[in-house]
Amino acid sequence: MAAYQHIENAFAYHFKRLRRLEPQITRPMYNLEQFMLQRTIGQYCYLAEEMLEPEALEHLKCALRLDEAGWREFKQKGIWGLDIMILEKIQQHSGEDDSPF
Repeated sequence: MAAYQHIENAFAYHFKRLRRLEPQITRPMYNLEQFMLQRTIGQYCYLAEEMLEPEALEHLKCALRLDEAGWREFKQKGIWGLDIMILEKIQQHSGEDDSPF
């Protein structure tokens, strides 16, 4: 149960930070902060799947109000979120859509 409580507290902390960013969309660093928080949450999704029993994992998803699609979306961002953002920035600066260089 200690693992569940730790993971739940970590999710609550990072979701709270993510929600606080929403009114600050116009800030220059908003996108980077958003991607970093989403990536962290995604990494916690993987950690939760490894550490929690299936029943506890389902309870956590319900507590976070995440369905399977939302859970998978965060997991994907946990792996790719920052990498995709960096690739998009490189493409914007290079003026080419299909090559980051």
